[in-house]
Amino acid sequence: MTVYIICVTYVLYRVFKSVDRNQVIVHLDRESLNGQLETQNLRDRVDIQFKLEKRYQLDRLRELSIQIDNKSAEHSIDVDWDRSSLTDFDGRSRRVIRLTPSMILDLSQRQVYSFIGSGKILKEKITVEDVLQRDLQTDVLKISAPLFDPSKLKKLSSPESTLRFSLTLVLHLLRSTSETGNSVTHILSCDFTVKKAPWTDVMRWNPRETTKK
Repeated sequence: MTVYIICVTYVLYRVFKSVDRNQVIVHLDRESLNGQLETQNLRDRVDIQFKLEKRYQLDRLRELSIQIDNKSAEHSIDVDWDRSSLTDFDGRSRRVIRLTPSMILDLSQRQVYSFIGSGKILKEKITVEDVLQRDLQTDVLKISAPLFDPSKLKKLSSPESTLRFSLTLVLHLLRSTSETGNSVTHILSCDFTVKKAPWTDVMRWNPRETTKK
């Protein structure tokens, strides 16, 4: 019995040591976003989704995947990336950069709008300007740091504590006619909360995770 207890204790200890307790869950405040769409009369015209993983290591969260659906039959949409911004855990506003296939960009220049025609869908990946670094040999911009400082995890002292960040999106709705001056600007705040993943949820042998693979 003593040997059995020692073996079980050792196994549980190794399991506990194998758990990455720095993983976090990122959650979009869908209710807040839907409320803004309703207030700005966009519920039947625009849908915004984010492809979020079940959990993240904060030091590996380097970009966000966004999908914008133009559900309107009479409006097109321009996404104004340069007037959009990401506000971090400390309330610091940072310039949003749309990731392109080549990433040979001049960051001193304005970014081109992304156009979404009536009934069309836009899928993009975005990051922020201050995490980009240019490769001197290829002239290509590469992401050199995570979106957020991993040391901020220290603020998550309990399972109930959260960190918050937001993505402010600027959209221009244009009526599909040849008239000029028919653009209406909408500003939407996509608010996110970050909390530590429960240690029971990040165990490498978690049966729920195994079943999904």
